[in-house]
Amino acid sequence: NFGGVRETALASNNIISGRTNISSTMIGVLSLVSPTELLYNTIFMTSSQPSTVVGFYSANMEPALHPEFANFAGTPPGRVINNIFSLSSYNGAGCGVMGALETMHTNDDALAHLAGPTTLANNDFFIAGDCSVLAVYGDQPTAITDQMIVTVADLNAKTRFAPTDTSSISGNLAVDPKFVNTATYDFSLTASSSCIDAGLEFETGWFDINGTARPQGAGVDVGAFER
Repeated sequence: NFGGVRETALASNNIISGRTNISSTMIGVLSLVSPTELLYNTIFMTSSQPSTVVGFYSANMEPALHPEFANFAGTPPGRVINNIFSLSSYNGAGCGVMGALETMHTNDDALAHLAGPTTLANNDFFIAGDCSVLAVYGDQPTAITDQMIVTVADLNAKTRFAPTDTSSISGNLAVDPKFVNTATYDFSLTASSSCIDAGLEFETGWFDINGTARPQGAGVDVGAFER
């Protein structure tokens, strides 16, 4: 749906949605050797058949191993803040749903964290389905080992992350965003949504996808719409 490859990329106030009735791989946002930033987006993807569904997939490479990517190799993604990742897959134990997944091609454990965002804050990871893998985050704490982080409590505590990981992780949620009507692609928030006022106001002067100033309440809302 969206991919930053060897470029600086900013995606904000977007709706990225996808549905499929066949087994497939669905990725909302791909960041390949790119300092990509995601701010205030709503990503909704669902499959009625066994699929691999990933909201944000970031991959990076060690500069010494890939000099052809020297401009951006070893440069991690930037801020991933105030996004909704509503993801699901059904009808198969072999499927997998992950809010975010990072992969680093390196032989140096100290560099393993460079595929992860510098800041991962106040995102809503609503993961659903009957898959064998349901995780909010897939991390690579060493050069050869992957860890699935299942709960936002572990994610916010940076449980199982490498000690060398310098990323800032906090305030992430795991709640039903309560969209108005996904069947008609209305991804605005109902009044009872826990995403309302739950965002991080990292900068002033932001507007939502409709041009509404943020915030409208006690805090900014998570996702593309401000209520």
